[in-house]
Amino acid sequence: MDILKRFDMLTCAPVSTPMVTGRPFTTKEGAPMKDPSFYRRAIGSLQYLVTTKPDIAFTVNKLSQFLAQPTDIHFQGVKRILRYLKGSFHLYNPTCQRGREVGQKIQDKISKFEDKIKVLKLNEENLRKECERCGKVEAMQSDDMKKSNKREGNVIRF
Repeated sequence: MDILKRFDMLTCAPVSTPMVTGRPFTTKEGAPMKDPSFYRRAIGSLQYLVTTKPDIAFTVNKLSQFLAQPTDIHFQGVKRILRYLKGSFHLYNPTCQRGREVGQKIQDKISKFEDKIKVLKLNEENLRKECERCGKVEAMQSDDMKKSNKREGNVIRF
């Protein structure tokens, strides 16, 4: 959030991607910036941020190629990254409300998956017991299991 404050982007609209797809940056497009040091500071801050947010690495690397003569188009790319950071802040910060919501949704999905596994194991166990009670253990076995049972002296393992 400090980087958004530093570059006056706290009130910007968030976006879902750090770079517009299919948008090449070149040295010939756009008007040269009046103060390129502002662009350089922004890129420097973003390069530092790449160590903890690798999803912006490609875009930051692409824009850092224009440090010598940045244009307003290149700075739009920097602003796009900052807008992306604002939109993805909850992914990196579990202390914010949105981060807790995302974490809870993931936890709920894991719990549902674990519950399904428990039900499947219980069903398998019940089926096994029923087959053993009826004497139909061979019906549950595949051909490979039947062959291995013959070699092992009819020892049945589940």
